[in-house]
Amino acid sequence: MERGADPGTGGRARVRPDDPPLIQRVRGEAFEHIGRGMYDPWSFDVDALPPYLVELRAEREREILRLQHDLAEAPRASRTRVETSDAQAGNAATTVRHLERRLAETSRQEGVVRARLDHLAAAEARRRPLPPDPGAPDDKAPPPDRPDEADVPGADAREHCDHDPHPHECWEGLHTEPPLRGRWKMGILLGLIGVEVPIQREIFRYFHGDSIAQQIETWIFTLPVAAIMILLPHLSGHLYRGRHVTGSERVLGWLPLALLVPWFYLAYVLGGLRAKVLLVPPRGPDGELIEGMSPVDQLDLTPSTISVMYVALLLITGGIAFLMGLAREHPLQVAYRGAYRDRREAEAGLVAAEPGARDSESELAQARADLEEQTRFGDVRLEEGTERIHALYDQAELAYLEALGEAVGAPAFTEAISRASQALHQGPRRPRAQARSAGP
Repeated sequence: MERGADPGTGGRARVRPDDPPLIQRVRGEAFEHIGRGMYDPWSFDVDALPPYLVELRAEREREILRLQHDLAEAPRASRTRVETSDAQAGNAATTVRHLERRLAETSRQEGVVRARLDHLAAAEARRRPLPPDPGAPDDKAPPPDRPDEADVPGADAREHCDHDPHPHECWEGLHTEPPLRGRWKMGILLGLIGVEVPIQREIFRYFHGDSIAQQIETWIFTLPVAAIMILLPHLSGHLYRGRHVTGSERVLGWLPLALLVPWFYLAYVLGGLRAKVLLVPPRGPDGELIEGMSPVDQLDLTPSTISVMYVALLLITGGIAFLMGLAREHPLQVAYRGAYRDRREAEAGLVAAEPGARDSESELAQARADLEEQTRFGDVRLEEGTERIHALYDQAELAYLEALGEAVGAPAFTEAISRASQALHQGPRRPRAQARSAGP
C-alpha cells in the first residue's frame, strides 16, 4: 500500500510527499470530509461552491492582506534603519576627523619640539666639540639613501639631523632613563628634613626650656625651620631647571639663585648657633655653669671645628635638595615626551576608529540601497506576490476537488467533480481584482 493511503479508498494516497504543504493539507482535508460523509455522488451540487473552498478563499484573502501589510512595513523599517545607520556613520566620521586633527596637531608639536632639541644639541656640541671620528663619512660626500620619511612627524624639522654627517650634534632621543621619580624625591627630601630636625631642635630647646609648653613651642619652631632649610634650595633648583620653558619669566634665570643667598646666611647662622649650644658648659645642681666640663673640651675640639662641621652639614643637605630640584628632564624633553605619548594615543585611537567608520558607511549604503529598492519595486512585489498566492490557492482548490473524486471513486461523482473544476477555471475572479487594487 502506498504511503499515506487510506484503506477505505482503495489504497489511493491521501498525501503526496512532493506537493507543497498547502496542497498536502487540502488533500488530507478532502479525504477526511469524505470519510465523515460530507459529500456523496447523489447530493454533491456542482453549481454551489463547497464550504471548505469558501474557507480556503477567505484564507487566501488573509494571506494577501498580510503580504500588503509586510510590504507596507518594510519601507518604514528601512527608513528607521537608514536614520540609525546615518547617525552612527556621522558619529564615527566625527570621531575619525577629531582623531585626525589631533594626530596632525600632536605630530606638528612633536616636530617643533624635536627641532628645538636638535638645535639645543647642536649648540651644546659647538660649546663642547668632540674629537673627529675617523670612521665618520666625508662632509662632501652625498648623504646615504634613506627611506621616505614624509609621513614621520617632524621630518621637515629634523631633515638636517637626518642627513648630518656629525650625529653627535643632534639630540639622541628618548633613549635615556628619566631622573628621579616623584616618590623617590619625596622620600629623600623627607630624609633630609629628618637630618635637619635634631640640629634645629637643640638650638630652639636651649632658648625655650624643657617643660611641656616649652617643648611644644620648640617643635613649632623646629619643624618649619627644618622644612625651609630643605625646601628652599630644592624649589630654587626646580625653578632654575625650568627657566627655558616657553613663556617663563626672565627672572627665573636669576631669582632662584638669588633665593640661595639668604639660605646661605641661615645655614651659617644656624650652624654657628648649633656649635655654640654644644659648647655651652653643663649646669651643676645649683644651676650654675660648670666651666671646663664641655664635651668639646673633653674631645679636644676647637669651636671653629664644630661651627664648620655644622655649617657644612647644613650646606650638604641643602645642596642635595638643590641638586634634586635640578634632577628632572629638560622642559623640551618633557614636552617631547608628552607630544610623543599624545601622538601614539591618537594613532592608536585612529586605527581603532577607522574600521568602525568604514563599517558604518557600508551599513548606511546598504540601508539606502534596500530602501530605494523597496520604494521602487514595492508595487511590483505586491503584484507578483498576489499572483503567487492566487496561483497557489487555485491549485489548492483543484487539488481539493481532485482528492474528493479520488476518495469516492464513483464515475458519476468524478464527472461532477470534473464539471466543478471547469467552473472554477472559467468563473470570474473578483476577489483577485480587489486584492490587486487594495493598497497598504
